[in-house]
Amino acid sequence: MKTVKRYINQNDIERRERFINNNIPYDAIDPEMLELIDILNFNLGYKTDQCCYGHFKYNNKITSTLNGIDSIENREYIDGFSIKFDKSVNDEMIHILIKDLPYLYSQYFLKWDRMLDYKILSNWNYDSIEFDNLEEKNNFLDELCNLLNNVIMNKLLK
Repeated sequence: MKTVKRYINQNDIERRERFINNNIPYDAIDPEMLELIDILNFNLGYKTDQCCYGHFKYNNKITSTLNGIDSIENREYIDGFSIKFDKSVNDEMIHILIKDLPYLYSQYFLKWDRMLDYKILSNWNYDSIEFDNLEEKNNFLDELCNLLNNVIMNKLLK
């Protein structure tokens, strides 16, 4: 796995302070996810709970159905990234993003319901697709950040 080199600048220091002051564990976040988490939490007000850039490379992709394995593709791919939103992020908030983002980027929102200690818990996640290579993955992530910034600008202009 290629290591991402980070050079600390004033924006990084300010971002780190902002995260820490809001109980977001800056140093535990994958560096590739910092901009997106910053936009979601501070520019849009969509509190996040967890995120992962995804770091695994696979050689075979298995597609399964209820009846068993549907197909096996012999190709290399890289897993996607994911975000778990805080329970304060509600359906209406996510629906705004689904409406404002192009389908290619909005289709990965999903609601996760589960039972824990006899209570039903729900929250929204964003789970991207797998990618053919890191460049494709980083381009997708960069474009998602740009699109979210456009959503913010459009809301401000209204």
